[in-house]
Amino acid sequence: MNEPHQPAEHGETETPPPQSNNKRCFNFQFGWYKKHPWIHYDPSLKRIVCHVCANAKFKGLFSPQAKIEAAFTTIGYCNWKNGNENLKKHENSLLHKEAVSKLLMTKEMPISNKFVSATVKQQEEARTALKAIFTTIMYLGKQGLAFRGTESDTGNFMSLLKLRANDIDNLKTWLDSSRSKTYTSAEIQNSILESVAHSVLRSILPIIQSAKFFSVIVDETTDISVQEQVSLSVRVVSDSLEVREYFLGLYNTASTTGESLTAILLDTLQRFNLPLDNLRGQCYDGASNMSGKFRGVQSRSKLSLQDTISRNAFFRDVLSYVHEIGIILKGSPSRVAKYNELAGKNDPAILRPHPLCPTRWTVRVRSINGVIFGYAALLELLEELSESGDQIASKAGGLRGQLEKGEFYLGLVMARSLFSAAESLSKILQSPTASVSGGIEAATITLKRLISLKSDANFQLLWSSMMEKIDKLSLETPSLPRVRRKPKKLEGTDNTRRFDCPNDRLRVMYHEAIDFMCEEIGRRFDQSGLRLYENLENALLRPFPTNSVALEGCVPPRKMSLRTPLISSDPYRRTPTIPPHREFPTTDTPSMVAEIDAPPPKKYSLPKMTTPVCKVHPTEHLKFKIPK
Repeated sequence: MNEPHQPAEHGETETPPPQSNNKRCFNFQFGWYKKHPWIHYDPSLKRIVCHVCANAKFKGLFSPQAKIEAAFTTIGYCNWKNGNENLKKHENSLLHKEAVSKLLMTKEMPISNKFVSATVKQQEEARTALKAIFTTIMYLGKQGLAFRGTESDTGNFMSLLKLRANDIDNLKTWLDSSRSKTYTSAEIQNSILESVAHSVLRSILPIIQSAKFFSVIVDETTDISVQEQVSLSVRVVSDSLEVREYFLGLYNTASTTGESLTAILLDTLQRFNLPLDNLRGQCYDGASNMSGKFRGVQSRSKLSLQDTISRNAFFRDVLSYVHEIGIILKGSPSRVAKYNELAGKNDPAILRPHPLCPTRWTVRVRSINGVIFGYAALLELLEELSESGDQIASKAGGLRGQLEKGEFYLGLVMARSLFSAAESLSKILQSPTASVSGGIEAATITLKRLISLKSDANFQLLWSSMMEKIDKLSLETPSLPRVRRKPKKLEGTDNTRRFDCPNDRLRVMYHEAIDFMCEEIGRRFDQSGLRLYENLENALLRPFPTNSVALEGCVPPRKMSLRTPLISSDPYRRTPTIPPHREFPTTDTPSMVAEIDAPPPKKYSLPKMTTPVCKVHPTEHLKFKIPK
């Protein structure tokens, strides 16, 4: 019997009989059932026994040395007079406790089941911890935060896990165990990040493949460990005509040549099952080695500046000095405060020198203007720094020596005129609403503006501004450099140009820089592929006539303003307009024209037909003529 038999107090025939002792009679107390749940009434014996001890004896669980009480196991107990005392004594006896413990052991699951249960519990705790690790890594990756600090236990990853342990059951216990060291290691973090990246790629590749046609955006960069990496993004148009851009990943490369980058691109497209025949656009930015094979529209102005500066040592040195001045000024708040005091301005937003951006080559005018407008204050500041015990005293003295030359100031104003034109073109090309035809027209206006800078009147204005600054700040007047004497064995091979005055020498360098820039802009925009792209753009974006109408060179007459942001001191500030036709100017172009009036283009007529017909007449290709 699994449960003890305990008859009710009333209406039961199975009642323990009373105990008679001379003149007194002692009865069984029914309250003992509740006080001692192990009491079992045996009807055959008409006495009570210990249900626990009787079962243990029946199963042979007692040890051989155990002193078994027959009154509570076999013959029964009926001494009701001393019932309270004896029942309590038996319940506290070693025999009864041994019976209870051994019966409990027989009721428990087998040892194999115990191990399985413990394993399941550990797996559940590990699964909860792994989910927390995954979500923590995904959060840090999405926010672009670093995972590890100087020590693995003090980084963002472990700190965030410990914070989340306050809200997740068993996570703190799991983190304190030895198992957590494996699942929170740097290798596991990188492996989980890679798995998440693959999952994201698997989700976006069907979207790209369903769009069929796509464009690629490729750029190269160097990470903090000085490893060259190539980033690849894809741009598609959805069924709802929404432009979407997807990042496909970063790929290490040992070489940054055009051939290596091309191999990486082709290999990546093949692995993603993106046919090259469906490639409809390419965009490459920030690398001159891309210009040979791939010439993205946004990089054309930028690369032309890089090539121009690299081929002209004078402007290269001027920009280098501007950059060093910006570094010195930005290196200390006290220097900035002193500069503001010397400049007579306390507004923190005033125009002051800044270091040049190493990647954005078209952002130069701001830094150049900062040096020009604060020229006098910079001279005083650099003089104080050169005489101080600061660690940059020698550098400050060398820069002050350059600023004391009038030739350096002239280089600043000449560089400003060149870069202001290039920055205007760059802003137009990088506009979200930029088009190929609009970019070519903007390049035409920029070339007209650059060629107009070659006039003698324009250079004379720059020279006059330099002379005014020389008189005001007592700067050194430009002079011809010392001509080095060639060795006798090299006599007759001297190709060095001789100048009669410094004015001629600086004017020639200025004009050479203009020619270099015009040549580079023209070379990058005079491509058959770009003209084909322009024709395709016109066919897609401009409405076709459905009846007999006049077509003006397949381009509707329009007049679009192109404002070129120049500095306020530029005497040639203007608002040019884009002509309806595009031809690169020659050297006979009038200087600094305010508006270019073009003759009306030819008109084409289509015959009337009952069925609407769309027909596009070929336009004349743009021919770039760069003055020699």
